[in-house]
Amino acid sequence: MLTRNQKIKSNVSIGRRRREACSQASKSPETTESIANLAKESLEMGKVLGLKVIGKEEVAVKGLISSLKNERKVHLTTKPN
Repeated sequence: MLTRNQKIKSNVSIGRRRREACSQASKSPETTESIANLAKESLEMGKVLGLKVIGKEEVAVKGLISSLKNERKVHLTTKPN
């Protein structure tokens, strides 16, 4: 059984680790290969379903990558332990 003081210390360390993980993810200017692949696969799936990219495909991929990065940040900040 944990004492009150031990619980407080453990909650502080959990919060610190969560903040560090979020700051590392948000500071990453590079796009991971998996996110880039997911964006490209999404466009391919759209083509299979009959959706077309009317503008430049590179711009569409960049938009998807940006959206995926934002979702990753939100997921990391709301992830319960």
